[in-house]
Amino acid sequence: MKTTQMSALKDFSRFEEELIDVREILKQRKERFRISDSIFEELIADKATLNKKKEDGCENDTNKHGKRNERNIVPKIQKIDFKRSGLNIFDDAAANKLFNEECVYESYILEKPNDHAIFSLSKEELYQNIMKGLLKYKMKMQDLLNHISKFLFLLMSVHSSFFLVEACFETLKYALQNTSKTGDIKPWMPSVEDIKTVFVNYGASKEILELNDIPIPSDSQEQKFELPPNKLSKKNIHWVLKYIHFVLSHNRKNYSVEELDQLLIMILIVSLDKYFLCTETHNYALIAKCCRKILDTYPELESTEDEKVSKLGKIVYKKLRNINAIELHFIINCCITSPTLGHRLGKAISYSMINDRVHFLKHVKHFYEVTTDVEWT
Repeated sequence: MKTTQMSALKDFSRFEEELIDVREILKQRKERFRISDSIFEELIADKATLNKKKEDGCENDTNKHGKRNERNIVPKIQKIDFKRSGLNIFDDAAANKLFNEECVYESYILEKPNDHAIFSLSKEELYQNIMKGLLKYKMKMQDLLNHISKFLFLLMSVHSSFFLVEACFETLKYALQNTSKTGDIKPWMPSVEDIKTVFVNYGASKEILELNDIPIPSDSQEQKFELPPNKLSKKNIHWVLKYIHFVLSHNRKNYSVEELDQLLIMILIVSLDKYFLCTETHNYALIAKCCRKILDTYPELESTEDEKVSKLGKIVYKKLRNINAIELHFIINCCITSPTLGHRLGKAISYSMINDRVHFLKHVKHFYEVTTDVEWT
């Protein structure tokens, strides 16, 4: 009996010595690697828990069969989150600053091209005619077609009624299809400036959307994703993009190469806004379709010329150079997917990014060697 007690005391004293050694080792590692106190305490607790259960007298130490339960120590693995956080392209505080529903209607009346009977209708009567599909049959003159079509396009971008917005889209679609067939009247299509005006009215910066060397500011990105306020006008961007896609599908020769460059930049920048992260996935598909249709609209000579593709790739990268790698990956792999120009443009953007990083490292190397008088190896 005494021999058993003595051996038990020796085992316990050996355990205390081992525990002290473990504490010393962990303390040294903490000082060396600057491990935080919480991690240090967890490591000690994991080592001591298995031997303390019996002394504490916990009921959970044994299962129903009388066997001792042992704690499985699972190492913590750091997970990298590859989800997109989105950017603040649209500033909610700046939304509807250029125009709203009332401004669009006032402009429609004040800038009327003639004294046609349609301009004598009240606002309620006009909206009823649009929703009933009657307005599409009254746009048989060039000046009326241009004026009413632009009015419908801007109204579609801001009005809160789903039925009226859908009716505006259907009227514009009908007018474009039928005027193209006759050939007597030139079909109306939104200019790049019209589309830019709509995006700026949603709160985007005009300087960021334009074809220049001003990149998206780095403060547009946030580490934590938050749902933006539920702006009704933003929901209408689906119909705006849908009509842009329809226009590009219907008439490929309406925009010049420079206008296509500008339109591509705008759609790519707009696609990064975090609004699209909290809506249905069909918006992603619609954006990708718009970008693909823009790339397919380029003349064959422009899409096969290496100098043009390289130049466009540099322009796109200059605008997007401040965004993180996940957003850039989304642009190249989800938006620029055209089999003709898209793949070559994606390579040009990637090549521009690599050149920019190499150029940056050269500057770092030069600065290091100048300030330290030590050769960079």
